[in-house]
Amino acid sequence: MDAQCVICLDGDGELLRKGCACRGSSALAHAACSARAARAQLPHRGELAWSECQLCGQLFTGAMALALAGAWLGRGPRSPELERAQSLRATGLMHAGAYAEAEQIYREVLAAQTARYGATHRATLQSTGRLASALWHQSKFAEAETLRREVAARRARTLGAEHPLTLVSESELALALSSQEKLDEAARLFASTLAAQTRVLGPEHEHTLVTANNYASMLLRSGDERAAEPVYCATVAAHSRLLGELHPNTLLMRANLARCVARQGRSDEAMEMYGRTLADMREVLGEAHPDTALVARRARLM
Repeated sequence: MDAQCVICLDGDGELLRKGCACRGSSALAHAACSARAARAQLPHRGELAWSECQLCGQLFTGAMALALAGAWLGRGPRSPELERAQSLRATGLMHAGAYAEAEQIYREVLAAQTARYGATHRATLQSTGRLASALWHQSKFAEAETLRREVAARRARTLGAEHPLTLVSESELALALSSQEKLDEAARLFASTLAAQTRVLGPEHEHTLVTANNYASMLLRSGDERAAEPVYCATVAAHSRLLGELHPNTLLMRANLARCVARQGRSDEAMEMYGRTLADMREVLGEAHPDTALVARRARLM
């Protein structure tokens, strides 16, 4: 069956991968059709119509996220809706690997929200965490750590130590620590956070899987490839089942597993894994995306 838009069922024009968990014939749509669908859903879904797929309940990513953010901003929203639309655009830019541009938007949104709501409001803390992610992706690890400590502490005070958002903040802080070779503190934080997320959210919740993947990356960084591999295998299998093999997060987990296998001297197996993963990353993310370039570089250096 030829590729076609899941909304209008027409295969003409540019079809975008929605980047959510939809697969097969449900995975592609025209940007204009998706924008019209979002506008039609606004009365009963609200602003979620711009960011979340109605079919699978997962967030749009990549080109579709950017297209819908542009359509939302094109409606000329006023504050505070404007900041939410800007945040969605910045998130789309993050998916596209445009981290510096996303950082600038997040800083503007954060300044506006801090002035309106104060530093401890949930919207302000969410924007602070997003800014920290943009910084982390640019290797600005120390500034990312400072912001993530701030968010984790404030969420623990206002929401509780085991609230899902607090646990996300703790997981992101552990990643910032690991990236700076603060491995002992990172290991303790990863272990406690992963245990709490498994208990509160379940072992196959997306947040739990992301923490497990990042914990495995810390094990790999510390030279414990044998301990990292089964964790990577479990997260790849679960994420593939829940969101599909072509979801951006799954692609990164697959690349991490290939790297772990390569580090154990299993070159043929690793090259085969890298080859499949890179082909999918080029299709989903594009050749120029920073993640595609990083994985290609690692494969060449094997």
